[in-house]
Amino acid sequence: MIPRLALFLFFVFLLEGSLAVWLLPQTWGSPFVVMPQWVLPGIVAAAEDLDERALMLTGAGFGLLHDIVYGPAIGIHAFCTGAAAWLSAKAAREFPPVGWLTGLTAASVLFVWFLMVYGWMVLFGFTAVSFDEALFFHIMPSVLFDAVTGYPVSKGVSMLLPGKRNLPIQLFR
Repeated sequence: MIPRLALFLFFVFLLEGSLAVWLLPQTWGSPFVVMPQWVLPGIVAAAEDLDERALMLTGAGFGLLHDIVYGPAIGIHAFCTGAAAWLSAKAAREFPPVGWLTGLTAASVLFVWFLMVYGWMVLFGFTAVSFDEALFFHIMPSVLFDAVTGYPVSKGVSMLLPGKRNLPIQLFR
Protein backbone atom coordinates (compact mmCIF):
# COMPACT_ATOMS: atom_id res chain seq x y z
CA MET A 1 0.00 0.00 0.00
CA ILE A 2 2.74 2.49 0.96
CA PRO A 3 5.04 1.75 -2.05
CA ARG A 4 2.20 2.40 -4.51
CA LEU A 5 1.38 5.64 -2.72
CA ALA A 6 5.04 6.69 -2.71
CA LEU A 7 5.41 5.96 -6.43
CA PHE A 8 2.23 7.88 -7.24
CA LEU A 9 3.30 10.86 -5.11
CA PHE A 10 6.77 10.79 -6.68
CA PHE A 11 5.13 10.93 -10.12
CA VAL A 12 3.05 13.88 -8.89
CA PHE A 13 6.24 15.51 -7.58
CA LEU A 14 7.79 15.19 -11.04
CA LEU A 15 4.67 16.68 -12.65
CA GLU A 16 4.72 19.48 -10.09
CA GLY A 17 8.20 20.48 -11.18
CA SER A 18 7.76 20.05 -14.92
CA LEU A 19 4.18 20.40 -16.16
CA ALA A 20 2.97 22.89 -13.55
CA VAL A 21 5.53 25.47 -14.64
CA TRP A 22 3.53 26.11 -17.80
CA LEU A 23 0.28 26.63 -15.84
CA LEU A 24 1.57 29.21 -13.37
CA PRO A 25 0.47 32.85 -13.67
CA GLN A 26 4.00 34.23 -13.19
CA THR A 27 4.95 32.47 -16.43
CA TRP A 28 2.41 34.65 -18.22
CA GLY A 29 3.50 37.94 -16.60
CA SER A 30 1.11 38.13 -13.64
CA PRO A 31 2.20 39.81 -10.37
CA PHE A 32 0.86 36.78 -8.49
CA VAL A 33 3.39 34.09 -7.73
CA VAL A 34 1.97 30.58 -7.38
CA MET A 35 4.06 27.81 -5.86
CA PRO A 36 2.71 24.39 -6.90
CA GLN A 37 2.48 21.90 -4.04
CA TRP A 38 0.51 18.95 -5.39
CA VAL A 39 2.04 16.32 -3.11
CA LEU A 40 0.50 17.84 0.01
CA PRO A 41 -3.15 17.38 -1.09
CA GLY A 42 -2.26 13.75 -1.78
CA ILE A 43 -0.86 13.39 1.72
CA VAL A 44 -4.01 14.98 3.16
CA ALA A 45 -6.15 12.49 1.20
CA ALA A 46 -4.02 9.61 2.52
CA ALA A 47 -4.59 10.80 6.10
CA GLU A 48 -7.92 8.99 6.22
CA ASP A 49 -6.28 5.61 5.61
CA LEU A 50 -2.74 5.75 7.01
CA ASP A 51 -1.59 6.03 10.59
CA GLU A 52 0.11 9.18 11.85
CA ARG A 53 3.65 7.80 11.86
CA ALA A 54 3.55 6.55 8.26
CA LEU A 55 1.93 9.79 7.15
CA MET A 56 4.51 11.96 8.94
CA LEU A 57 7.39 9.95 7.50
CA THR A 58 5.88 10.18 4.01
CA GLY A 59 5.44 13.93 4.41
CA ALA A 60 8.93 14.45 5.80
CA GLY A 61 10.41 12.29 3.04
CA PHE A 62 8.75 14.24 0.26
CA GLY A 63 9.58 17.50 2.05
CA LEU A 64 13.23 16.44 2.17
CA LEU A 65 13.06 15.61 -1.53
CA HIS A 66 11.62 19.08 -2.12
CA ASP A 67 14.45 20.60 -0.06
CA ILE A 68 17.10 18.73 -2.02
CA VAL A 69 15.69 19.65 -5.43
CA TYR A 70 14.32 23.17 -4.87
CA GLY A 71 15.06 24.45 -1.39
CA PRO A 72 17.71 26.88 -0.22
CA ALA A 73 18.32 24.81 2.94
CA ILE A 74 17.82 21.20 3.96
CA GLY A 75 15.04 20.68 6.47
CA ILE A 76 12.61 23.58 6.01
CA HIS A 77 10.17 21.78 3.71
CA ALA A 78 10.85 18.44 5.41
CA PHE A 79 9.77 19.81 8.79
CA CYS A 80 6.81 21.77 7.42
CA THR A 81 5.50 18.91 5.28
CA GLY A 82 5.88 16.43 8.14
CA ALA A 83 4.06 18.81 10.48
CA ALA A 84 1.32 19.38 7.89
CA ALA A 85 0.94 15.61 7.49
CA TRP A 86 0.58 15.24 11.26
CA LEU A 87 -2.00 18.05 11.29
CA SER A 88 -3.98 16.40 8.49
CA ALA A 89 -3.86 13.06 10.34
CA LYS A 90 -5.29 14.73 13.44
CA ALA A 91 -8.01 16.42 11.37
CA ALA A 92 -8.87 13.14 9.61
CA ARG A 93 -9.44 11.47 12.99
CA GLU A 94 -11.88 14.17 14.09
CA PHE A 95 -14.00 14.70 10.97
CA PRO A 96 -15.93 12.24 8.81
CA PRO A 97 -14.46 11.34 5.39
CA VAL A 98 -16.71 13.59 3.31
CA GLY A 99 -15.38 14.97 0.02
CA TRP A 100 -15.93 18.67 0.63
CA LEU A 101 -14.59 18.38 4.17
CA THR A 102 -11.43 16.72 2.87
CA GLY A 103 -11.05 19.58 0.38
CA LEU A 104 -11.50 22.14 3.14
CA THR A 105 -8.94 20.29 5.25
CA ALA A 106 -6.52 20.24 2.31
CA ALA A 107 -6.93 24.00 1.77
CA SER A 108 -6.44 24.67 5.49
CA VAL A 109 -3.36 22.44 5.68
CA LEU A 110 -1.94 24.09 2.56
CA PHE A 111 -2.49 27.53 4.13
CA VAL A 112 -0.75 26.48 7.36
CA TRP A 113 2.07 24.86 5.35
CA PHE A 114 2.70 28.03 3.34
CA LEU A 115 2.65 30.13 6.54
CA MET A 116 5.17 27.79 8.19
CA VAL A 117 7.48 27.83 5.17
CA TYR A 118 7.26 31.63 4.98
CA GLY A 119 8.04 31.89 8.70
CA TRP A 120 11.12 29.68 8.39
CA MET A 121 12.29 31.55 5.29
CA VAL A 122 12.01 34.88 7.12
CA LEU A 123 13.69 33.46 10.23
CA PHE A 124 16.69 32.19 8.29
CA GLY A 125 16.90 35.31 6.10
CA PHE A 126 16.10 33.65 2.78
CA THR A 127 13.38 36.19 1.93
CA ALA A 128 12.77 39.88 2.57
CA VAL A 129 9.16 39.88 1.32
CA SER A 130 6.74 41.56 3.73
CA PHE A 131 3.98 39.49 5.29
CA ASP A 132 1.21 41.40 3.51
CA GLU A 133 2.82 40.94 0.13
CA ALA A 134 3.54 37.28 0.81
CA LEU A 135 0.00 36.65 2.00
CA PHE A 136 -1.86 38.33 -0.85
CA PHE A 137 0.52 37.74 -3.77
CA HIS A 138 2.06 34.37 -2.89
CA ILE A 139 0.21 32.38 -0.21
CA MET A 140 -3.46 32.95 -1.05
CA PRO A 141 -3.07 32.40 -4.83
CA SER A 142 -0.95 29.31 -4.14
CA VAL A 143 -3.53 27.85 -1.75
CA LEU A 144 -6.32 28.45 -4.24
CA PHE A 145 -4.33 27.01 -7.16
CA ASP A 146 -3.10 23.98 -5.18
CA ALA A 147 -6.51 23.22 -3.68
CA VAL A 148 -8.14 23.21 -7.12
CA THR A 149 -5.39 21.41 -9.01
CA GLY A 150 -4.72 19.05 -6.11
CA TYR A 151 -8.21 17.55 -6.40
CA PRO A 152 -7.21 15.00 -9.09
CA VAL A 153 -4.23 14.04 -6.93
CA SER A 154 -6.48 13.39 -3.94
CA LYS A 155 -8.82 11.32 -6.13
CA GLY A 156 -5.83 9.29 -7.33
CA VAL A 157 -4.77 8.66 -3.75
CA SER A 158 -8.36 7.67 -2.92
CA MET A 159 -8.25 5.08 -5.70
CA LEU A 160 -4.92 3.74 -4.43
CA LEU A 161 -6.00 3.51 -0.80
CA PRO A 162 -9.62 2.33 -0.73
CA GLY A 163 -9.88 2.03 3.04
CA LYS A 164 -12.44 3.83 5.15
CA ARG A 165 -14.20 5.77 2.40
CA ASN A 166 -17.30 3.61 2.22
CA LEU A 167 -18.17 3.81 5.90
CA PRO A 168 -21.38 5.57 6.90
CA ILE A 169 -21.01 8.96 8.52
CA GLN A 170 -21.15 8.74 12.29
CA LEU A 171 -21.70 12.08 14.00
CA PHE A 172 -21.27 10.96 17.61
CA ARG A 173 -18.98 8.35 19.10
